[in-house]
Amino acid sequence: MTRAEDVSAAFVAEKRGMGAGWGAIARMTGAPERDLRRLHDSAWVDPSLRREADLTPRDQVRAGLVKAGFARQDAEILARLWHANGSRLPSKVLAAGIAGGGATYDVVRAAKIVAEQRGVRFANTAQGFALAPEGVTAIATLAD
Repeated sequence: MTRAEDVSAAFVAEKRGMGAGWGAIARMTGAPERDLRRLHDSAWVDPSLRREADLTPRDQVRAGLVKAGFARQDAEILARLWHANGSRLPSKVLAAGIAGGGATYDVVRAAKIVAEQRGVRFANTAQGFALAPEGVTAIATLAD
């Protein structure tokens, strides 16, 4: 793995100018995205330094679910569902971006089973599943 300090600012500027995202640049160089952004992105704020008041509602729900005993990955999936506020989300949409982009439907289904065991209700559809109205309320209650 390349150290972010070894990646030249000119290379990063060239790739950003071509429209490449930070994740793509990280994959090209083998350096961690977090370190690349810390060194080369003046607008980046380390998420570990954010105060609770600065968190988005979805981040607050995710943090509350982790405190309530959910695994971090399950909390992320449930927070995405809660943020969709009961909308029907195809499973592939839920899995996208979770666990570094490597999540599968099995991971989403496992999170659903864990949540159902804790009293969260879901509504199934042909495209995937969604939180039932009672489930949206249950997630908010668990996250408090």
